[in-house]
Amino acid sequence: MPAGRSVATFERNWIALLLTTQVFLGAFCGIVAQVFLAAAMVFYVLPSFGLRLLDSARDLAALDVPTRLVELLWGSP
Repeated sequence: MPAGRSVATFERNWIALLLTTQVFLGAFCGIVAQVFLAAAMVFYVLPSFGLRLLDSARDLAALDVPTRLVELLWGSP
């Protein structure tokens, strides 16, 4: 793009295309990086701390929090 003057009419379309492509490639790279970081967190970081997702989900389901709250607030059925 020329400095200090406007872009020639016949060059505007491809320059606009290139600038738009730059924005979309940046957004795409950001999304790919987030997916990569999330996968790395789930498969590499959490197991190293001993946090297994399936075991944690089973433990959470075994708590049965809604039933315990109902029993706590209104007594046993």
